[in-house]
Amino acid sequence: MLQERMSLSQYRKELGLGPVIPAAGMKMGSMDDHGVIHKDKSAPEGKQRPSKYGANKTWVNGICFDSKGEAEYYQDLLFRMLAGDIVGIGRQVEFILLDGDGTVIKYKADFVVWFPDGRAEVHEFKGMELPAWLLKEKLFRARFPRIPLIVVK
Repeated sequence: MLQERMSLSQYRKELGLGPVIPAAGMKMGSMDDHGVIHKDKSAPEGKQRPSKYGANKTWVNGICFDSKGEAEYYQDLLFRMLAGDIVGIGRQVEFILLDGDGTVIKYKADFVVWFPDGRAEVHEFKGMELPAWLLKEKLFRARFPRIPLIVVK
């Protein structure tokens, strides 16, 4: 009988690779029959390491945000989209700020917002402005002068 689906462990066994070993420091969740690793929801919330700057991860519509403020701002953007003020929202869009001599500086924008007239804006939610962010902000504005960068605090 031909098997239509094969689990990851079955596939690795077929190739003679052995079991999946998580990277050092990585906590692996449970794996289903198809080899998909699911987040371990059984771990108590109190056991997680607190954020360096006091931000709490927040879930909205199945999306994890780095802070409660960022999640609330996303909800505001959703309401604006329902009202027709904006036509699209992109999350965690990556921009290459500097690429040369083996050095690459990347910036992941919290949100890219598209408007009905075709223009786009980058929206960054910041609870605290750190030196690394200030450098990336300057590099972004120099590399992409025609894209407005809105910093929301």
